[in-house]
Amino acid sequence: ALTADHTQGSASQHGGSEAASQEKPLGARLVSLRFDPEKPVTGDRVRAVVVVDGMLEGDTVRVRWNVNGKDIDQTGEILETPVVYGDSILATVELVGSDGRTQTLSGTVLIGNAPPTIQMSGETFDGGEYVARLFVEDVEGDPVKLTLVQSPPGMVMDPEAKTLAWRPLASQKGVFQVVLEGMDVVGNTCRYSFDVAMSASESTPSSGKDATQ
Repeated sequence: ALTADHTQGSASQHGGSEAASQEKPLGARLVSLRFDPEKPVTGDRVRAVVVVDGMLEGDTVRVRWNVNGKDIDQTGEILETPVVYGDSILATVELVGSDGRTQTLSGTVLIGNAPPTIQMSGETFDGGEYVARLFVEDVEGDPVKLTLVQSPPGMVMDPEAKTLAWRPLASQKGVFQVVLEGMDVVGNTCRYSFDVAMSASESTPSSGKDATQ
């Protein structure tokens, strides 16, 4: 949000005199501008975080946006225009004081490539075989290389079909962790993990968790 520190004038007494002098407040100062997130990627909502010191009544702050050299018709702190990999975002902050003076501060950020995501799309346990179906997505449409990082002995992955298959032995009981990694063409990675709990008769997988790295 637009952040302002307010400085109030202070009165001082001199000896026993009833007269008091009112100090004149200093003008506001535009301190800094940063972006949130600091390193935005495709699909992020970019926000300008502005710090103003000593903002007074009547002062106004406005943020203007420019994407790839084109001015955007909005002045809010959040860029509502969707951003994609390679976009150059310019934010210009204007502080107009109650005395009519104007201060400006600008900053630029480049939109990076978003990492892929992995989710579970379905699971079955039929005829003694556990099968998990995966949903793999990259918002830029990059191909994603899948790696089975950790799994119970005997589990195999079909990267083309995006499935995991496992026919556990009778001796394989307990909870087994499965960890998958996805990597896109620029080297962005994500990890997805879940547990498979084996009893004597069935497999009960728990919910998985995405962890982007």
